[in-house]
Amino acid sequence: MSRSRRGAVVGIIAAAAFAAQAVAASADDRSGSAEAMTAQGRVLLIYNCERGRYKPRRLVVNCIGDADFRAGGITWSSWTRSEAIGRGTALVNDCDPNCSEGTVRRYPLRLRAFRPREAGGCVSGSLFTRLAWRFPQRKPPGPRSGTVPLTCPPSGS
Repeated sequence: MSRSRRGAVVGIIAAAAFAAQAVAASADDRSGSAEAMTAQGRVLLIYNCERGRYKPRRLVVNCIGDADFRAGGITWSSWTRSEAIGRGTALVNDCDPNCSEGTVRRYPLRLRAFRPREAGGCVSGSLFTRLAWRFPQRKPPGPRSGTVPLTCPPSGS
């Protein structure tokens, strides 16, 4: 198969995968607002870069850029007012040869949400404002662990 044809096939597959995730995310959004309403008094977690949710099953870890680091299949072993501990599968775009044509690779992932604060803005009530992540086994190129801020987007975003 020629290089340009292979690139086109990869692009079509990536677009189909992205469309499937968008449909799943919109389903999460519809149920997420009702779940957030029932989660009053609980600390929430930003799960799709704009809304809070109690014990989300999936979330975008890197909301800066093109969401090339996501987590899915998350199960939470602990969720208290001070922290939440979970595990799932990291979905990381290798961006090779570029991010739109890259391959999404899967890696086991550990998560810890912490530093609850009164959020205001996109979430009423408390929100975990930090998310620590760690690859316990195989990992993509780059660091084995890190911490990202979880904040409401600026209004109008």
